[in-house]
Amino acid sequence: MVLGKLSALSIGEKVFVDSNILTYHLLNDPVHGKRRKEFVSRIEARDFEGFISPIIVSETLFTKKELSWSF
Repeated sequence: MVLGKLSALSIGEKVFVDSNILTYHLLNDPVHGKRRKEFVSRIEARDFEGFISPIIVSETLFTKKELSWSF
């Protein structure tokens, strides 16, 4: 895997998903949102396994609160 390149992930690879990926995906960020949505879609399609921790959920929810956006 090439660091920093979500498109370089191999089928079946296990991936830890950071809060930035979730935040950009949920915000539909104009710069990073499309690629993050594709990444999340690949996890949903089980191309690879995505993992998060409770702290990632907390960070994402904190960002939601700070930016006052809903999902």
